[in-house]
Amino acid sequence: MTILRSARGRLGVEYAFAAVVAGAGIAAFVFLQRFGYLPSPFYHFKNDTFLDWYEPAFWANHPDTYASGDAIYPPLAFEFVRLLSSSGCYAATPEAARACDASGFVTITLFMPINFILAVLAFRKAGIGAPWPRALALSLSASMLYGWERGNLVLPCFAAFTLGIGALAPRLGPRVLAQAICLNLKPYLLVVPFTAFLRRRWVEAFAVGGAALAIYLASSWAFGSGGPGELGRNMLRFMTAPADARYGIFQFSTTYDSLLQVLASSAPLRAYLGPDTVALVRVLVPIVIGVSSGLASLCLLGAVARPQALSAERAAAIGLSIMFVFASPGAYALIFLLFLIFQEPWDNRGLTLALVAAYLWCIPWDYNLAPVIHETNFSFLAGRPVGFELSLTLGELLRPALVLLMQIGLVWATAPGLVRAVRSPLRRTPSAVIAPEAVNR
Repeated sequence: MTILRSARGRLGVEYAFAAVVAGAGIAAFVFLQRFGYLPSPFYHFKNDTFLDWYEPAFWANHPDTYASGDAIYPPLAFEFVRLLSSSGCYAATPEAARACDASGFVTITLFMPINFILAVLAFRKAGIGAPWPRALALSLSASMLYGWERGNLVLPCFAAFTLGIGALAPRLGPRVLAQAICLNLKPYLLVVPFTAFLRRRWVEAFAVGGAALAIYLASSWAFGSGGPGELGRNMLRFMTAPADARYGIFQFSTTYDSLLQVLASSAPLRAYLGPDTVALVRVLVPIVIGVSSGLASLCLLGAVARPQALSAERAAAIGLSIMFVFASPGAYALIFLLFLIFQEPWDNRGLTLALVAAYLWCIPWDYNLAPVIHETNFSFLAGRPVGFELSLTLGELLRPALVLLMQIGLVWATAPGLVRAVRSPLRRTPSAVIAPEAVNR
């Protein structure tokens, strides 16, 4: 595209994307004022707002967190919400505590501007020419607002993540501590130190692992439960639970796996797509995912042979993309991948593809294609019952494709230079892959 060939044109495009994201976010809250609930892609159980904070806080204020609550969070998460909650509000239910204790709402909401400021600082220090539109789009993205609506610990974890990888983390000690905290809040971020291990950054990889283990053991001791046996048992039970073929399993997913599970069942959604479409999707989608993720894995393996040819941020982004196309730990989790992609320049077509897909994912709005179920639910945000349609939406079909496009763009930008680096052992820093100064980050 001609407009992307000049710095001014690229900046204008980024501000336009940021304006669309901000406008869609404003429209979602106007919708809330009018109809009493946030529209798709926000959570479809309208009474569950902020319960990702209050349910852990409820169990954190009871002695049987891991025995009766089947908790799969590490104990640091429970200790964090317990210290910030009013214990007297948690005698009955999480819903009753939500009406009594404002700590969750205040804490999670405070992290919204904190994360925006950290994102601006990170993008500026990385030398990105458009830090403000990228930080605005990320902070008002569908994933960030969804994490806020859920009251999820992904928001404080994101603050630690920005300090654990990227330009804001030049020194090893703070970087290791921040990543260790991330692992104890969101264990799936293990992919970040794993990519450091692949790039032969042995000191950092083992330091993060040791620090994460120390924090885990210390928080387990302080909390009084959550040892390896309890946590491992609950995680195994969670992973082996039967799949749920209801509508909500794929409503705001990063992967097509959830949709494929629904299409393999007798769910009524099959009738809306038609048998030919269902058959094509079930054959074609796994092939595309397999090829794309296979090439992404080869890029990471190439970094084993030429660790200097792949920056820490790019390696972590590729690793996260592999995880997200196969599993969806929650659509709010994509803020970590978005942050890494937004640290990339418009250097080539691959990065352009990844950046455009990232901006499109950020848009917090959806388009209904066909109604599936009509429900009536009490809306916490409105304080009254509301009726609404659960619909098949355009975003449910396209969002996993955007994650695939982010992955394809990263592979496209990385593979040629990585191949040249492998073929030319004496070239220590192939400029076609990344800028030389980025290697040291």
